[in-house]
Amino acid sequence: MAISTRTTIEEIAQEAGVSIATVSRIINRKGNTREETRKKVLDAMERLDYSLNAQRLLSHAGSNTILVCLPDFRNPYNGVIIDGVQAAALRRSYHVLLMQAGDIYTTFDDYESLLKNNTMAGLLLIQQTSAQVLEELALRCPVVMCSEVCEEARVSYVTIDNYASARTATQYLLSIGRRRIAFLNSLLRNNYARQREAGFLDTLEGAGLVCPAEWMAHLSEVSFDLALAAATHMLSDPDHRPEAFFAVSDVYAAAVIKAAKKLGLRVPQDVAVIGFDNIDISLMTDPAITTIQQPSYQMGYQACSLLLDKMENPAMPVKHVLLDTELIVRSSTL
Repeated sequence: MAISTRTTIEEIAQEAGVSIATVSRIINRKGNTREETRKKVLDAMERLDYSLNAQRLLSHAGSNTILVCLPDFRNPYNGVIIDGVQAAALRRSYHVLLMQAGDIYTTFDDYESLLKNNTMAGLLLIQQTSAQVLEELALRCPVVMCSEVCEEARVSYVTIDNYASARTATQYLLSIGRRRIAFLNSLLRNNYARQREAGFLDTLEGAGLVCPAEWMAHLSEVSFDLALAAATHMLSDPDHRPEAFFAVSDVYAAAVIKAAKKLGLRVPQDVAVIGFDNIDISLMTDPAITTIQQPSYQMGYQACSLLLDKMENPAMPVKHVLLDTELIVRSSTL
């Protein structure tokens, strides 16, 4: 990766308090550098308003298409976000290209190859990406995160307070007298999963309670079948079964209701269930699911708007937007 002039690299080195060779290694992604040193150099580049040569950019200023990457197309929660993204894009005469990135596109090289071979004006990520990859991408392409974010990276994002929302859900279950509460979560590599689990466990601890390890599941994807198997296993022991479930997805919550009914248990009398997202499936079950409503459409709309603003004004500062959630009480807990 080239830089504009030798003077620029010297200024970066002086600002960061490192050698020119160290700056060169970081810019050109050669060799190993301590994370602390890499951050110092990136901070210096930002303070000096450093920019890469145009030929090294991965975005195309003349394009009217943005790329949206999400983990998979199976999670219905993503659909509402995409509706918001497309509405914001079309309002400003941009097109949206969706890609299921999953575990296929995880490194900077993956995204570099993808963006080099496609004419994109910007990148919107709805999936977990490392801080290092994000910061390297942000040097060469307008990037915004939506819903699933990386707080360590200097990248704009729109999301919710997952920790506080999980505390709200858990406190509600405690308020209706439930003490033996199970937790259905996704993998902890996801930021939202870590934050919701922390909120859940901290709330239990504050009430003098714990969740047994066998009542906590970390599922590899938002899958009804995986959640059904996990919930069935937890509910199968009549001498040691939870009296409530907090599920980080309404899909998981629907599976808990199915598992309870298969075992002859009543919802909510025997097992109370609370989900997360307030997607359509939360109203399709019997009973309907108490859930945490995310402003998914607004999240997508605002994230896309931030990306378009960044594309049109590269000097726009990083913005972090937290939207409010709401507890929706329905029959699965009443």
